[in-house]
Amino acid sequence: MITELFLIRHGETQYNRKKRYCSFTDAALNKTGRAQVLSLRDKNRMPRPDVIFCSCFKRTQQTAQTLFPRRKAVFTSALAELNFGRWEGLSYEQIVSFDKKRYCRWIDDPYHNRPPQGEKLSDLEKRVMGFLSGILEQYAGKKIVCISHAGPIKIAISDLLNKKIQMFWDIEVGTASINYFRLKNKKVILHKLKKS
Repeated sequence: MITELFLIRHGETQYNRKKRYCSFTDAALNKTGRAQVLSLRDKNRMPRPDVIFCSCFKRTQQTAQTLFPRRKAVFTSALAELNFGRWEGLSYEQIVSFDKKRYCRWIDDPYHNRPPQGEKLSDLEKRVMGFLSGILEQYAGKKIVCISHAGPIKIAISDLLNKKIQMFWDIEVGTASINYFRLKNKKVILHKLKKS
């Protein structure tokens, strides 16, 4: 029995364009983001999922509605982006101008350090992988789509492929991209990468 898992990142927002940290800000797709998602839909044959899960933000909801216009998604906070706390909405340059030491500690070891009032990667891993483990068991043998953000998708890739969590920064997940996994018993294959 093969389970298919599609991890889809939302299209671009103004926060992405300006390279600002965005987790709980309810940013919508910008013009480029909407075009990216349309292109992703038109260039790639979208799966016919048995179930669609989506984080609770405009950018993921708009992505879900564009890719799967006739389907309803199940919204879950488990797929939300890493909480950046007081760094929310700021750029790298802005953060290092007032909080460089803490930022460097976080970059060096995000699994054990957190943005002020934010989450550690271990928090994100527990949240995302707890959710994924549950749905992979519940929907074994089905096609599952999860529409989310860069952080949760990178955590999922790291865990599913048994990569060290320290590789987190080395995994690139572009806006409007699909990571496709086929899972059979304990074997996991990253089958395809698609981008708009």
